Amino acid sequence: MAASERLYELWLLYYAQKDLGYLQQWLKAFVGAFEKSISLSSLEPRRPEEAGAEVPLLPLDALHVLAEQLDQGDLEQTLLLLKLFIILCRNLENVEAGWGQVLVPKVLALLTGLVAELKGSAPRREDHGPCLESVALHALLLCEGLFDPYQTWRRQHSGEVISSKEKGKYKFPPAVLPNEFSAFFRACSSPIPHLQDLTRSIGGSTRGWESHRDLSKLPEAMFKSRRRLRACLALPSPDPESLQDADRLPPILLLRLVHLFGTAGGEQTWVRPGTFETSSQLFSGKHHVSPALDHFLRPCMSFLSCSLSRGELQCARLDLWELPAVTTWPFLTAPFYPKVLDQDTDAIAVHVVRVLTCIMSGSPSAKEVFKERIGYPQLQEILQSHGAPTHRLLQELLNMAVEGDHSTCPPPPIRNEQPVLVLMRWLPSLPTAELRFFLAQHLWWLCDSCPASRATCVQAGLVGCLLETLNTGRTLGARCQEQLLALLQALGSVSLRPLELRRLLRPPPGLNSGPGGAEAENARHAGAIIRALSGMARHQGPARALRYFDLTPSMAGIMVPPVQRWPGPGFTFHAWLCLHPAAVVPAPVTTRPLQRKQLYSFFTSSGSGFEAFFTAAGTLVVAVCTRKEYLTMSLPEVSFADSAWHCVAIVHVPGRRPFSQNLVHVYKDGHLVKTAPLRYPSLSETFTSCCIGFARLRTTTTPTGLPEPPVPAALAHAHPSLTRSQSIPASTGLGWGSGLVAPLQEGSISSTLAGTQDTRWGSPTSLEGELGAVAIFHEALQAAPLRVLCTLGPNEMAPFKPEGELHELATKLLLHYSPEACKNNICLDLSPGHGLDGRLTGHRVETWDVKDVVNCVGGMGALLPLLERVAAQPQEAEAGPAETHDLVGPELTSGHSTQGLLLPLGRSSEERMERNAVAAFLLMLRNFLQGHTVNQESLVQCQGPAIIGALLRKVPSWAMDMNVLMSTQLLMEQVAAEGCGSLLYLLYQHLLFNFHLWTLSDFAVRLGHIQYMSSIVREHRQKLRRKYGVQFILDALRTHYSSPQRERPLVADDLHTVQTSLLGLAREFLVRSFSADDMQVVLSFLAAVGDDGLVVSTLDLLLALLQGSLAQEPLAAFLLEPGNLEVLLALLVRPKSLPLLPDRVCKILRRLQQNERLPERSRQRLRLRECGLQGLVACLPEGTVSPQLCQGLYKLFLGADCLNLSDLMAVVQLSLQADLSVRLNICRQLFHLIYEQPDIVRLLARQAGWQDVLTRLYV
Repeated sequence: MAASERLYELWLLYYAQKDLGYLQQWLKAFVGAFEKSISLSSLEPRRPEEAGAEVPLLPLDALHVLAEQLDQGDLEQTLLLLKLFIILCRNLENVEAGWGQVLVPKVLALLTGLVAELKGSAPRREDHGPCLESVALHALLLCEGLFDPYQTWRRQHSGEVISSKEKGKYKFPPAVLPNEFSAFFRACSSPIPHLQDLTRSIGGSTRGWESHRDLSKLPEAMFKSRRRLRACLALPSPDPESLQDADRLPPILLLRLVHLFGTAGGEQTWVRPGTFETSSQLFSGKHHVSPALDHFLRPCMSFLSCSLSRGELQCARLDLWELPAVTTWPFLTAPFYPKVLDQDTDAIAVHVVRVLTCIMSGSPSAKEVFKERIGYPQLQEILQSHGAPTHRLLQELLNMAVEGDHSTCPPPPIRNEQPVLVLMRWLPSLPTAELRFFLAQHLWWLCDSCPASRATCVQAGLVGCLLETLNTGRTLGARCQEQLLALLQALGSVSLRPLELRRLLRPPPGLNSGPGGAEAENARHAGAIIRALSGMARHQGPARALRYFDLTPSMAGIMVPPVQRWPGPGFTFHAWLCLHPAAVVPAPVTTRPLQRKQLYSFFTSSGSGFEAFFTAAGTLVVAVCTRKEYLTMSLPEVSFADSAWHCVAIVHVPGRRPFSQNLVHVYKDGHLVKTAPLRYPSLSETFTSCCIGFARLRTTTTPTGLPEPPVPAALAHAHPSLTRSQSIPASTGLGWGSGLVAPLQEGSISSTLAGTQDTRWGSPTSLEGELGAVAIFHEALQAAPLRVLCTLGPNEMAPFKPEGELHELATKLLLHYSPEACKNNICLDLSPGHGLDGRLTGHRVETWDVKDVVNCVGGMGALLPLLERVAAQPQEAEAGPAETHDLVGPELTSGHSTQGLLLPLGRSSEERMERNAVAAFLLMLRNFLQGHTVNQESLVQCQGPAIIGALLRKVPSWAMDMNVLMSTQLLMEQVAAEGCGSLLYLLYQHLLFNFHLWTLSDFAVRLGHIQYMSSIVREHRQKLRRKYGVQFILDALRTHYSSPQRERPLVADDLHTVQTSLLGLAREFLVRSFSADDMQVVLSFLAAVGDDGLVVSTLDLLLALLQGSLAQEPLAAFLLEPGNLEVLLALLVRPKSLPLLPDRVCKILRRLQQNERLPERSRQRLRLRECGLQGLVACLPEGTVSPQLCQGLYKLFLGADCLNLSDLMAVVQLSLQADLSVRLNICRQLFHLIYEQPDIVRLLARQAGWQDVLTRLYV
């Protein structure tokens, strides 16, 4: 309080007596009270409210008096005044009161003189006051307070982010830059001490200028000399270790000045390339290496990142032929560049790449100039010459490709494909495997992020570059090759040319020259190629167009000549198109103006006609415009923006009678999706404006009573087309202002005034998608021909050919455009009239399907060597027990209770099956054959199935696993679905029925093979019976599944399961259609096979046929024919046979005895009249007799219609060789026989030797 009263008292004394002594005392007291807030060394920001609350408001007349004291030459007095003004500027109301006009010229004049003294161009003053530097620095600090009152530059320099909303709240504007500044700037053109502090203060002022954009008043003298920039950049070079924050300020602030000068209005404020050329020369070999180089490029990149600066550099005001100088390209080619890299790795290269990205972002002309004047190969060469890149440099090149942040999810589309090619060529020479994998992975992510990126990379030739990289061989590393092959698969699914496929099929040079493991490496490489080709050929969903018009650019489309007279009464539009979903952009983001993507528009000079467009969400809108109304029908429930090719047809049907209803039908993929009443325009006028996928210059008519909105001059200059359009610009908003009424909506039908459609639906733009063949008819077509048109697909070259199904539609064609009939941007009209050739603005894209391309390199036979290469795959690729367990379940892998189980084929995904290279090859064949008749015929002509079967025999047994079996099933099912019978049966012969391929595999694979073969046989029994009937099955059974097994034998239970499965298949043949030839095969099999277990199973088959099947009568008659019964009896006398074998034979004979329908002649053979059981028993081999044999022969004796006691004595005699239990059983049965038939005793006594036999039986 005392200090304030003292100040007030001194001011009253000075005001009353006009004594400068009192003024001097007041200045010292006032400055002493606030001097602590003045800091020359700190760059910390100071808030205005920190020291401005107690600072008084100085009247303007007092300011004039004090300002006059600055010219008196007294440095002490001048310093006090400067401090006073610095403190008073803390109260922003002082700055607003016109201080700038009074103080700034005085201060700048003072500074000019001080700088001259500091440089030595003027004699120094001989006094003992404060030094000149202190006065100059305080003067500069005062300038900062005047030009940047809100401390904007200091706050941003400290890292604070100042929002535009906060800047909008600024109340007090900064001082205006006067003409005296040019003299001061020229005085500072050469190096002087403390220039860092000088430019620091100037930087504070430039921030103030930028904040308020008062740039139109910049002095003209500021733009006359380039040498001052060179002088300002030629800074003293301190020790890098002692480089402080202030040392980075001069280049930063200098660039800020250039930025502001460039954004100023007027012709004299152009930013000229010489400015950057001069700056780049400063860092050439003629000068010392300045640490400020890096700090120059950082603000340079920020300068060019500004949308205003970049736009100015890209526009016509900048000579693009001087782009190398603008892009700081000389920094990379300078001889000192390695020294800078030693200091901060690749900082300079990173900043240069960022500058290039900023300049070329969104500018096709800038990209083209850089490509022609410098070239990306030179960029790659220079970057490579400076050593190995870092992750940061590679990421900047990836950012250049997308013109943004490549690490966002999902990745942005590729907008500049040239950096991708540079990185792909650079990849093999990267020093570490980790760096190569990083780059390969990120290239795959970016290039496969969306259909647009894939198409861009394919058209740029990335596939060929990728193949060159892959040909470098093992130097890439396994992980890197995997990523590159995944990228190759993604790009090849879009397009793969014949030369590229030929290079892909050829093994890389040096693959087989490595020491050891060459075959395994070759097999792994072939397996990777197979998986890539399989992925290229795999296609799900609707077919895609191989040739199309790329209408993605906003001005792309097809201009149609005027239609003088509409030939017919109706209108039908038919086209193939592909729209991609809108990219999801993170919020907040600038709202995109409302636009409608034009599908077609046919308008007369009066504004009436047809139109159809898509909204940003992909909703189709069909419109009709009359002189007064614009009527639309939308289809929000039908989506087209799904990156798939769709067939769209729009049919306008006029009413047949006056005042009848007009209709519009919309078809998607041949199906009617919408029908609604919609007004039909008049066709009597000439259609003067006709476009397909193109934004017309004139979109509407001027409605009656609707005022034409004014067009801003700046907008009209930037977009001349808007001045020619009589519609309301979309930028005026979506609200309905005066003169406009809300649209009348009726369901999906809406109506608005003609001339307001741009406001309602947005300004027209191109289709922003891909367009295939287009046909327009002058009549309303019915649903049937439209469905046929859709069935033909997007690649049909001549749908209206005379011999075709749609030849009648040719007379109704108005025009027909096809991408295949387009050359030099002229779309030939393929309709019979040939009078409406269109002009294409855009690109015609031609792609190659790998299924078609394979016929250019030798057909399907060219793929077969891949199977031979994978036959040597290493054993670590084996699925192993765990995977087999996962594929087929625990039942089949356990080996227990497997009979009757069905293998769950088709449960595994293709990706899982492709782990086995052999299975991947079969799946690749399946994908190549799917929907391609030419490839199916090619595989048959080259004997492909036979070659595949022969090559599969070279595959190791462990590799023929469940994956191979499942892929075989998928291959045959696909061929069966295609209806190619000749190929299907060849595959059956050489793959399915070739037991040599499967009999060395695991049990689950063998059983699954038999089950699948059985299902095929059941499905095609009549066609396969002759070649793969009973004879084939039993031969395979005897060759591969009878004991003893030579290789990879099965355990007994598993072997029995396999045998039962095959015999069950043979049984189905015999049951459904009995054949004596088949039965003869069975008996021959019984006689020839040496496996008793297999014989027993076959006898069980015969016994089952004799028990209740349709074949039991003919089978019984066949078995009793001459020579056939002897086969069964021969089995009884087989030495060392299983006990079950005679039991099964006796059961069959017993079953034949019980058949009463047999003729007597056959029954006589069954009784063995010639030798009886005595002769049969006599032929039995010596040894232990089984109970089953004795029991069976005894039952045969009892089943005879006439008992023969000689046979009984032979059976009893045979039982004497058996165990005691057998003899006991025979005794019991003999007692029962005697008890039931008493006369048997008398007959038995007549038999010779009965006493000896019975005595030995009972004793």
